[in-house]
Amino acid sequence: MYSGGRLGQRDFFAVELFDGLPYLVVDFGDRVHRFVLGRDSRRANDGSAHHVKVERSSKTLVLHLDDDEKSVNIISAFTSLDLGNATDRSLDSGCLVSTPP
Repeated sequence: MYSGGRLGQRDFFAVELFDGLPYLVVDFGDRVHRFVLGRDSRRANDGSAHHVKVERSSKTLVLHLDDDEKSVNIISAFTSLDLGNATDRSLDSGCLVSTPP
């Protein structure tokens, strides 16, 4: 899942699955930050549905994978996330990914 900023802006927000681990990848305009979701680095490629939620307050992110939660601090010179038409306060998005048996 990806949401990019305006043309010419570096800001973006993405959730990706790499080697079975779910990651939040975000750029506030200074550099790319990449975080594993959840505390225990649980794999999410087990064929089951999973709930992913990301909350942000200034420079703190709370990353949820199912019932697992982890807080991280963002070390960045910038605090806003310019995603074009989306506001910095609310970005609701969802997806359902399934793999064939």
